[in-house]
Amino acid sequence: MKIVNLNQLNQQQEIPKITYRPFKTYGDFIYLEKVASSVEQEWTEGIFEFSLESHEMVRIDVGPQVDNPFLFDMEIPFTLSDIEKMSKHNRIYYSLVSQVNDEVILSFYEIDLESRKQLLVVSFSYGVSEFDYLGMELLSEGFFFFRLAETSRNSAGSELVYLVDVSEQAYYSVKDSVLCMTFGEKSVFDSEKGRFLLVEECYLSEEEQFELLTSRDLELAIEVPKGLTEDFVHQNSILIMDFELFLDEVKSGRESLSYQTLDGIFMDGSVRLIGENSTAFYYRQRVYDFVLQRKNDFMSRMMMGHEVIVELNKKSLNTRVVAKERYPNKVVVNHHGLFKVIQSEGCIEIVSLLRNKTLVRYQKHPGLYDSEEFVELANEILIIQCQSKLHHLQEYIKLVDITNENEIISIARDFFVLGDTIFTI
Repeated sequence: MKIVNLNQLNQQQEIPKITYRPFKTYGDFIYLEKVASSVEQEWTEGIFEFSLESHEMVRIDVGPQVDNPFLFDMEIPFTLSDIEKMSKHNRIYYSLVSQVNDEVILSFYEIDLESRKQLLVVSFSYGVSEFDYLGMELLSEGFFFFRLAETSRNSAGSELVYLVDVSEQAYYSVKDSVLCMTFGEKSVFDSEKGRFLLVEECYLSEEEQFELLTSRDLELAIEVPKGLTEDFVHQNSILIMDFELFLDEVKSGRESLSYQTLDGIFMDGSVRLIGENSTAFYYRQRVYDFVLQRKNDFMSRMMMGHEVIVELNKKSLNTRVVAKERYPNKVVVNHHGLFKVIQSEGCIEIVSLLRNKTLVRYQKHPGLYDSEEFVELANEILIIQCQSKLHHLQEYIKLVDITNENEIISIARDFFVLGDTIFTI
């Protein structure tokens, strides 16, 4: 892993405060979002390329937003899922929103990092009182979604989802209720059987789902699609379908896509993806204890307080149970495998689940820090958030190489992990 300190780019300033947030690496270059913030809001002021060799930084997005930033709302997809997808190709996508009188103009762009060219993919307009733009979601190279919320009196709150095909410079309405309403992962991957789309079907957080089942005081605050009942929110599934078939069905306006269900549970528990690497997806399946208590068989009783971790092999599409874990132990996935994190008052232990071997047992330092908490395992680097007793509770990022237990301490407000690089800010 490489460690890059970006503190020099993010010096303390008066309002508006400027922060450069890394979201992509490509060769010897880092790509950063310039974010300006005041007391009440923040906004994006461009995409910048920083050379690790020359330390020069240049702006790479072009257009009217460069000279008139306050006339445009600029968005770069910035969720962890978006960043992971962007790392797999040499393109950057972003949107611009502007308003002329009572008309909103929404435009989407692609920047090719090889040719250094910017393409206007699609652009359209709508009345300012018709929709609210909710943002972009990357799918794979050449494809992304965007969402609009209807604001008219008769349909306020309804969301519209569109799939953009960059090569066609066209967008298509998505009518499938699963794809429109799930907040789970959507990922495109290659197998020996072709290219597939994986969809994690879930509509509530696990905490919300459990509370809705067990409390009489909660009511569902989600619009129920036609043809479904309120209990649809308890459906948890891992779905796949052929990617070309997916494109054909969306573009033809099909209302229910031809998914294949690999795993799922309804009302009795939850299924959630926990991560992926180059060879597999990993997800956990948990059955609620109050459901297991009603069962009489020994195996069901043994699963109380536990969850199973399942591996989905990307090449073969086969699944297998790789671990049974007591929750709430944290399980993390990276390019080196599947790991369990055990935190106690005195130490943080990292265990390889696939090899059943303790990789590091980090001893905490209660005399130096008020707290030391696990944050992330980035390949072989353990990232710990520390709060100092000696320096007015100043927060530190501590990086520990689990191969030799060497420690690097960085005084940083934040950090980002992109591929094989850790950026401290």
